[in-house]
Amino acid sequence: MMGYEKGSPRKELERTMALPIGVVAAVLILSIFIYAVLYSSTPPSEPVTTICDGKFNPNMTYLKTLLTKRLYGQPLVRDVVVKAIHSHLAAPKPDKALVFSFHGPSGVGKTFVADMIAKAVFTDGMRSPHVHYYSAEVDFKHTDDLHIREYKKRLRRDISEGVRRCQYSIFIFDHVDRMPRDLIDTIKPFVEEYVKVDGINFRKAIFILISYSASDAIIKMTMKLRSEEIEREDFSLEGFEEAITKSALGRQAWCPDLKIDWYHDHPVTGYYHKIQTYLHRPVYKHDDKEQYLYFNGTHWVLLFETRNAATLLMYVRDKPMRPEEVRKQWKVVQNDGLAFRDAPEIRLTCSEMPVPSGGNVCVDTRTHACLETVQVQRIVRCGFLWLHSCQKNFTEEHQATCAYTHYFCCKGFIQDGTKCVKGHLPWQEELLTQGLIDHVVPFLPLSVEHVELCIRDVLREISKETNMTMTRLRRLADEMTYLPKDAMVQYSKHGCFRVRNLVLTSITDLD
Repeated sequence: MMGYEKGSPRKELERTMALPIGVVAAVLILSIFIYAVLYSSTPPSEPVTTICDGKFNPNMTYLKTLLTKRLYGQPLVRDVVVKAIHSHLAAPKPDKALVFSFHGPSGVGKTFVADMIAKAVFTDGMRSPHVHYYSAEVDFKHTDDLHIREYKKRLRRDISEGVRRCQYSIFIFDHVDRMPRDLIDTIKPFVEEYVKVDGINFRKAIFILISYSASDAIIKMTMKLRSEEIEREDFSLEGFEEAITKSALGRQAWCPDLKIDWYHDHPVTGYYHKIQTYLHRPVYKHDDKEQYLYFNGTHWVLLFETRNAATLLMYVRDKPMRPEEVRKQWKVVQNDGLAFRDAPEIRLTCSEMPVPSGGNVCVDTRTHACLETVQVQRIVRCGFLWLHSCQKNFTEEHQATCAYTHYFCCKGFIQDGTKCVKGHLPWQEELLTQGLIDHVVPFLPLSVEHVELCIRDVLREISKETNMTMTRLRRLADEMTYLPKDAMVQYSKHGCFRVRNLVLTSITDLD
């Protein structure tokens, strides 16, 4: 018999399994009635009769109820999803389309949650014409150029026409880590901060990307925290976000140290190191001064107090730099929003990004605004009572145009140390490094008590709960595979993915 997590919902399971059939039936009928009331009792803030054929009926109370009652072992998911969708749908003019990236192993609820979101936003749920579901293994299974061109046309057409008909359309991409990378590039324009694309506003749409990527990192962190007797409800979302980003990008998304070159004695110039701040967003502190820098996606902001970093970062979307951008010229503004005079851009270098060399390296010469030190001669008054004229040399900073050579790996190659090797970066690289993914959502591996709850739900669904004892249910859960073998803390290898077939087989045996 598997060990149970401390603080698990096991007693609740035993209690519900022991209820008489009449009580269970009454509870089920009451639950259905409550769901129906909740589903219709929270009207949207604007009339829906003309929106999306009258099928747009967002209900966050219903979504929260579904996530609380039907999703097991995923407290981080509940916290993120409801708040994010509520904020997005309530905003009259959101900055961009809402993009979720669901990560986790098999059978832990990623597609299940996408289905719940669809039900909470549209009356017909996944059957709604405004919910578009794609599976990479079915819809985009071919990788040759001809098929990819057709896939691109289809996606552009589906997304454009879908949002034209309903601005709140939902697009779900399952197994997105198996999609051809070029298709991710097709999605990008629709989730960026553009006002319109081809005359259509896409900023109210929702995109859900589902993948197995970073599963090992999520499992490893979950097992470590549980072995330390930290409850799932106390897990830190920021820690999992960092683990997923590292796994997806194969490297740190941010440099630990920065060097900023500007003109002499300017307060921005110097060396900075990364510190941890509010919501795990990176802020860099000057080595010698009490001043801080953070990147908001378009420019660097200079802060002069620590509390400003924590306060301002609550409102700034974290957009890590792409590798080639760490050697580019960046505009710097003060935390009051005013740009520094005469020098709109700075030179910034990341100590972790060596310049690639050898074969397969492409070169690009780029120009940028800069300051140039020049010697000028001026006639000034001098001598006794300044009665004479003298010629003196002065040093001045003049605005100029400078150029630098940018070395980068050619298309089809990625940087490994100082070399360019054949390959492509993971699908998330483009979206993560440009800050286009709004919420990275980790789905945790499930323990034996979560599997038992899944079994209970299947039994209720097929009205067989009274024919199976609690002991039989436990034995059934034990038939699933748990890893690591012989460990005190284990997880289900396939989550709840195979539970339905297991239950149906067991019911057949009982009959």
